[in-house]
Amino acid sequence: MQMVILNIYDKSEQGLAMGLAGLVVGMSPAIGPTLTGWILDKSHTILGLTISASWRTMFVIPLIIFVIALILSPFLIKNVLPTKHVKLDVLSLAQSSIGFGLFLIGFTNVASDGWGDWKNVILPIIVGITLIGWFAGRQLHLKQPFLDIRVFKSANFSYTTLAVVLVTMAMYGVEMVLPTYLQNVHGMTPLHSGLTLLPGALLMGFMSPIAGLLYNKVGVKPLALAGFALLGIGTLPFVFINAATPATVITIMYTLRMVGVGLALMPLTTAAMAALPLDKATDGTAANNTARQVSSSVVVAILTSVVQNVTANHMPTHATKLADPLRYAQHACPGSKSPLSLAWSLPLSAYWPWVL
Repeated sequence: MQMVILNIYDKSEQGLAMGLAGLVVGMSPAIGPTLTGWILDKSHTILGLTISASWRTMFVIPLIIFVIALILSPFLIKNVLPTKHVKLDVLSLAQSSIGFGLFLIGFTNVASDGWGDWKNVILPIIVGITLIGWFAGRQLHLKQPFLDIRVFKSANFSYTTLAVVLVTMAMYGVEMVLPTYLQNVHGMTPLHSGLTLLPGALLMGFMSPIAGLLYNKVGVKPLALAGFALLGIGTLPFVFINAATPATVITIMYTLRMVGVGLALMPLTTAAMAALPLDKATDGTAANNTARQVSSSVVVAILTSVVQNVTANHMPTHATKLADPLRYAQHACPGSKSPLSLAWSLPLSAYWPWVL
């Protein structure tokens, strides 16, 4: 998508075009949690079809959408760029796939096995990093690299990609933590927690084209600084919330964060791509997307580990629940909040160096 936009739009129009694309992408965090909550709330009947209130339904619906998109794509999507024959480097494909796969598996296993587990955590991470390093070194010696990592020689591309990574980590990290907090500490249903997040997610989507239009006029730096500032300001109060914090306050703080994401994410992505020559844009897009996907997966794994480990140390025992339910409830809320406060403080620490 980014490559198509870079090739069919002038630089003066790329910001708005990327913003409109971000509007579509931004709708997913708006619709996803709310739709999931609606599905799990109760069974529904639409046009004679029963939608079961089951977690399996959450996978069936995207599968149906995928099949429809797969059928329509050959008829609706047209090539707008010239194609060329490129030889697939199988070894590079294997190195990158297995390397990044093992790296992410290791981080994912932290939540269940802990950081000290050699077999399931440390070994996959070490082997993954080794394969990724081998892959990166090999790309520098290929005439036709699988991924031209020389794009990171551009300082502007590297800095803006790093900023994109930080925004992505901040967005996906809290997207994972906040619904859990709302349901465990505030006792919300999945539907209620989804509706609590809906205004912020919608505003993020609508901010993308506005940010794209502003990018064409003022450039990326003011938007990035404003976006990071809003992220920091919107995240800081989450460290101090508790079970008595009104849902309205949480919605306002979350909305402020998401406005910051919408203000910074697409302009930074556009600036990263604009920092490269057009013939390197394909590699730049691949590198940028890889960094975003890997970083979001890593931060979710780390925050999941934080939540599970600290919760296990703070939560009262099951025996306490049976013997004294009131005392269990009094200690359960702080026990659930402790890891979530720490989880929110992690991305918060990454914002301010970019603002200052």
